[in-house]
Amino acid sequence: MTAVDAEEIEQLVLEAVAAPAPRLVEDARPEELGGIFRRLFVAVRVGGCAQDLSIVWRL
Repeated sequence: MTAVDAEEIEQLVLEAVAAPAPRLVEDARPEELGGIFRRLFVAVRVGGCAQDLSIVWRL
C-alpha cells in the first residue's frame, strides 16, 4: 500500500456530492466542507489508491 493524497480524496468526495446535488457544495468555503461531508456520509473508505474510494451515504 502507498500513501494517498488527502487533497485528492477530498476532491473526489466533493465531485461525488456535486454530481447529483451541486447546490449542496457550490458556495461552500473549504473550511465548511468537513461539516457538509459529516452530515452526508456515514463513512468514506479508501483502498490501496485514491480511485479505490467507497462512500457510505446517510441518505
